[in-house]
Amino acid sequence: MVGIKECVEALAQKRGIPKTEAQSIFNDVVEVLTDKIVSDGGVALKGVMTIKQKTQKGRSGNFKGKQWSTEDKQTLAISVGKDLEAKLNQ
Repeated sequence: MVGIKECVEALAQKRGIPKTEAQSIFNDVVEVLTDKIVSDGGVALKGVMTIKQKTQKGRSGNFKGKQWSTEDKQTLAISVGKDLEAKLNQ
């Protein structure tokens, strides 16, 4: 698995631009995706993936005689698009 640094370097190389410019573009894309996921409930990148907000229900139980519980929380569900799935399974 690669991190942000490797993605930025790959973008800079692919576009033939300085790494600082690639970092700025990458940061902007991540910010836009984050904002859209939060405000609109998800993002669909046709053929690549769909990212949706979902609620993970809280749980409760008993561990060694002590009651515990967790609150509901927002998380993400990611599904693979047809084009990416085809590339993954080549």
